[in-house]
Amino acid sequence: MGDGYPSDWNSRRKKIYKRDNYRCQECGSLGGKRGNAKLHAHHIKPKSEGGSHRQGNLKTVCKSCHENIHGHGVGGSATSSSGNSDQQDAAEMLITIVLMACATILVITLIAFGQVLPAGETVTEDYSIDYIGMSENPDTGDVTYDYNPGPSLNVQYELSDNVISQNDEAQLTFKIHNPSNNDIRGNLKVKVRANYANRGELSEIDFDLSPGQSKVVSITSPGWKFIANSGPHPRTATFGAESQIFTEQYKEIGTHRQSDEMTLEVRKPFFDRLGVYWLILLFASLTYGSYKLWGRRSEAINRN
Repeated sequence: MGDGYPSDWNSRRKKIYKRDNYRCQECGSLGGKRGNAKLHAHHIKPKSEGGSHRQGNLKTVCKSCHENIHGHGVGGSATSSSGNSDQQDAAEMLITIVLMACATILVITLIAFGQVLPAGETVTEDYSIDYIGMSENPDTGDVTYDYNPGPSLNVQYELSDNVISQNDEAQLTFKIHNPSNNDIRGNLKVKVRANYANRGELSEIDFDLSPGQSKVVSITSPGWKFIANSGPHPRTATFGAESQIFTEQYKEIGTHRQSDEMTLEVRKPFFDRLGVYWLILLFASLTYGSYKLWGRRSEAINRN
């Protein structure tokens, strides 16, 4: 600050005011937010006699008492009033608010980018359906079970484009693969749920597969069956598979019903995503701000 004061003088004197409860240690008058007295930080041992700027050598006094102590008028940048202290508090609060706002904008922008990118992609997911073998003795009627009849039946879903709108159609492909040494036949019922909305049965597929054989079926379905009616985040379509499986080997018949679910992410069309409009607004604001700053800079250069 000059005149022999340390660079952090403003911070030091504020600590002294707070330590002394914003009260003059000579006459008891209050300053700061609780009073009207202009507060100064007084050096108990004067600087001219080697007094330091440490807190132990400082105390809070009002402007009137400070002048009486020194026998002349005091003031200036070294002994700022409580008004300046309040202004500095307000500036610090403003900086805090601005930083919090910037952090919030950054988080929203990152979420917006997550909504916008990627625009659309093919998504696949697969799972296995287990089954058990059952064998009935025709003479006695006794039933025996084989809990390890071979590898599980594999089912794969593929959504050709996960960007789906209410009015468009969606292409979904099913692949059912038999990796076992058994001849497997049966049917697969597929039900779909969009977020929490149950859309009912989507398709029923019959299959009769030799060992190592696969069956691929593609269906086209209205887009509204795959997506929820609202929500700012990427939506999901959950498919429930209910299977009835039969195996015929050496006249043994195995059957097992199993319900399983898998989920694919479904994205809104590009201009239905809120993140797009946030990024457009942010880009427009930055462009306008840059234009105004450039204009002021040009005016300043012209004046000089």
